[in-house]
Amino acid sequence: MHQPVMLGETISFLVTDRHGIYVDCTAGGGGHLGCLAGHLAEDALIIAIDKDKDALQAARKTLDYSNIRFIHADFRELLKILQEEGVKQVDGIMIDLGVSSFQLDIAERGFSFHKDALLDMRMDSEQELRAWDVVNKFSEEDLAKIFFEYGEERYARQIAKKIADYRKKKIYQRPWN
Repeated sequence: MHQPVMLGETISFLVTDRHGIYVDCTAGGGGHLGCLAGHLAEDALIIAIDKDKDALQAARKTLDYSNIRFIHADFRELLKILQEEGVKQVDGIMIDLGVSSFQLDIAERGFSFHKDALLDMRMDSEQELRAWDVVNKFSEEDLAKIFFEYGEERYARQIAKKIADYRKKKIYQRPWN
């Protein structure tokens, strides 16, 4: 299992009540989650959320704690999830933003620059839109907007134009059904 950065510091500042209710909004492979569970009493509750079903399933297999509820969802739905779980108050919330080695190590996920694979990049494999669709189907203007707004890329227009020009020279077929 991947060793999370600042694991000890994160858990030591997060846990204020060993019997409390905690939320891991990005459970991933379970690195932080396992450490958190190990620092809590058996009657504590941990709600482990992740939009990556595969990572969540891997964490479930690795972590044998009865006080963890695994939920496949986006942490944007946190309030709804807490309501559905009957939780009115939590003692701590943890969010580890970014791509994990779990996504990068599997070529088929399409995140890696080191392995030849289709450009997928979906955190949630049930989501329909893939990065391949964005690069190959979005307009030059939409690409420039995405690169500028989300990537803070100052050469967004030039990059989008290069992609659009290249697409004009190539004929693409959707490589999957």
